[in-house]
Amino acid sequence: MNSTLAYLRGRRLWVVENLAVWGSISAYAANFLVTEETGSDKRLLFWQVNLGGDMQQIDFSDLTDINGNNLPQNISRPKIVVLPRNGVDVVVVGRESNSSFIIAKSEVTSTSGIVDLLIFEVES
Repeated sequence: MNSTLAYLRGRRLWVVENLAVWGSISAYAANFLVTEETGSDKRLLFWQVNLGGDMQQIDFSDLTDINGNNLPQNISRPKIVVLPRNGVDVVVVGRESNSSFIIAKSEVTSTSGIVDLLIFEVES
């Protein structure tokens, strides 16, 4: 057996199907152009900032796996693999906590992302 697969099978593992993700990382990308003078130095700065967005925070205890079991309230050092089902890109934002995670669409679209989640525990 593959050593990675053997490692994962030795840990707690859940599969959650058909999670609808409606939030997006950003609703608008704003462009800024700024001039700066410091003594005799002059600079022209350009940057882009993502504004808005409504990312979803999901508690593990609110999820149900493919066997109909509720996930535990706390998972020790969880890791989540997102498996898209309808072509809308979805990402886990930041690091997962022991009790929840934040998920969002990585593109601006009115279509909800439908994903399956592979959630596994990586105890130290």
